[in-house]
Amino acid sequence: LALAAVNVFVGLDASSLYLDEAFSWRAASAPVGEIAERVRTDEVAPPTYYVALHSWTELAGAMGRAFSGTVGAAAVLLVAAVMWCALTAGGARTALLAGTLAALSPLVLEYGQQARAYVFAAAAGVLAVGALMRGRPGPAGTGGLQWDAAAGAALWLHYTAALVVVPLLIAIIASPAGARARADA
Repeated sequence: LALAAVNVFVGLDASSLYLDEAFSWRAASAPVGEIAERVRTDEVAPPTYYVALHSWTELAGAMGRAFSGTVGAAAVLLVAAVMWCALTAGGARTALLAGTLAALSPLVLEYGQQARAYVFAAAAGVLAVGALMRGRPGPAGTGGLQWDAAAGAALWLHYTAALVVVPLLIAIIASPAGARARADA
């Protein structure tokens, strides 16, 4: 996690805004009632992230790279979530290897420095995977609330999260527990 933090935070203030970030700030700078329309015009995402960005800028009184610390923290959370999944799948060594690879990933670095929803959606998607690995969602399962929260958050942050959530949902439905739940309904 320290490696991820160093990778994301060192030099963070030196880079200029990405073009996509300008669209984020444009959408977030609108009055709250207009954010959904601005997002519908300029983005391919739900307005959730942009409302949060708007709220953050209202509270902090700043825009630009100041928000990137929050994004960077989400990138470290993403690495922690990858490690959690790997720990479940293969133990401590697997978690350390997966965490190191995630911490050094150029994608995690780039998304961890952009004021965009990508790193938040990725973290939520990985948490949904972890919840599914830890326990079956559903009334009798142990992962239901965690799955619901993580999968829902991922989809509310960015539509591309459906590329993770939909296959997981199919796996849940196709599982023996899912078949029993359908038969009981």
